[in-house]
Amino acid sequence: MKSKKSPALCLSLSLLIPLIVLLASGRPAHAQDGVDAPKPIHVTETLHSDGTRTVMTTNPDDHSAESQTFNQANKLLERIVYVLDEQGQATGATGYSPKGKALYKLTYKRDEQNRVNEVDTFTVNDILVSKTVYHYAQGGKVIGVDTYDANGNQISASTAPPPGGGATPPKRRGYPTPRQ
Repeated sequence: MKSKKSPALCLSLSLLIPLIVLLASGRPAHAQDGVDAPKPIHVTETLHSDGTRTVMTTNPDDHSAESQTFNQANKLLERIVYVLDEQGQATGATGYSPKGKALYKLTYKRDEQNRVNEVDTFTVNDILVSKTVYHYAQGGKVIGVDTYDANGNQISASTAPPPGGGATPPKRRGYPTPRQ
């Protein structure tokens, strides 16, 4: 029997991959004669097991980054434009369709270790749609993801696989979060 993933969980996981790439990329600073030189634009490409690929382009001087996900035929599936803070960390994002229509907005909240621990999803009209909360182990690895609707009702929960064990399937509660 083929399992179905909830759209909210798929959205959460599809947003996590470019975010991890964005957070893991280094941004070297250059100084010349006491004046900061322009920082290089950083590009990474991630190949996914399903044959899709994501290209992440980070421009530290513009405080922006963009991820583009393509299918196996090199057709654009989704584009996400991130707003970065002074440290080059994402504070918000806007997701676009392949034709350039804005679909949703995101805001990122961080914990005391400066890890993204909450991502809030809004419509393009700034109406809260869902909240995704990330739980971390002491070593910093994500061990759980919970998704809530706009009213605070939990609609999905998943946990990372235990060491040496299989993955715990997501638990679905209620109905999936609407996508615009």
